[in-house]
Amino acid sequence: METIKSEVMLLAPLKRVWDCFADPKHISKWFFATHSYKVPKAVNDLREGGKFNYTMEAKDGSFGYQFSGTIQELRDLEKILSRLDDGRSVEFHFVKIDDGTTKFTMLFEPETKNTRETQKRFWDVVLNNFEKYVEKQK
Repeated sequence: METIKSEVMLLAPLKRVWDCFADPKHISKWFFATHSYKVPKAVNDLREGGKFNYTMEAKDGSFGYQFSGTIQELRDLEKILSRLDDGRSVEFHFVKIDDGTTKFTMLFEPETKNTRETQKRFWDVVLNNFEKYVEKQK
């Protein structure tokens, strides 16, 4: 199945973008679709073979989602290739445009429960949260 692409341009240096994406203390601040969700758990063993597991859940406890898998390939400040626990692949690419701008791209294999459009919208919202969060950091 063809991958889905979500992308943002961040007005932030590459190192800050990388750190905010990779560090669990930051992940819990941006990894959600709406403000009615929270991230009570974020684990990221950032190395090849390392596991990641982010728990996104509704603040009222009505719904939860696990984003978890294993890092297959890692190039610091450049890319992370992963396999989700359900077997799908997900890639994250970081490109320094200049000293103050970074392009961040996510490519992922869609699941079959939701439409491609729904999944694309979901990840676009999550990445927009990421963009806003990163740009507020110093």
